[in-house]
Amino acid sequence: MKKTLITLCLFFMMVTVAQAISINFAVDYDRTDVDEDSIPAYLDNCPDSPNPLQANVDGDAIGDVCDEDTIYGYVSGEFKEGLAISVSLCSDSVCTGKAFAAEPTTDDNGYYAAGNLSDGHFIVEPQSDLYVFYPTNAIVVIPNE
Repeated sequence: MKKTLITLCLFFMMVTVAQAISINFAVDYDRTDVDEDSIPAYLDNCPDSPNPLQANVDGDAIGDVCDEDTIYGYVSGEFKEGLAISVSLCSDSVCTGKAFAAEPTTDDNGYYAAGNLSDGHFIVEPQSDLYVFYPTNAIVVIPNE
């Protein structure tokens, strides 16, 4: 009788523990997509601005589109991939003098990005005159004003 009682007690304890472990917690994620880039807000690294590729060059969990210390853009032209882009820190707002800051390379869509930049004025220049920038302004201010 004692052995049966102990076995039954152990069985009920195991069932109770198993039930406690299998409890599903409901988490309410914000599945809206305010920026309409097909990424739900709870997964989007820049929920207020469209960035369907979720590019994040400096790995800081903030998408390039929203990141204040990141310069990004696209180049046009027949060959877009592998183009070196010079990003230089200017000594003043018209860039009379400059110092190397970064040299990103474009991906197969012509996208480039340089992150973790300090505050200041930067000039962005492709290594070839055959390319056009989007956006077209070559001097970028960090943080964006």
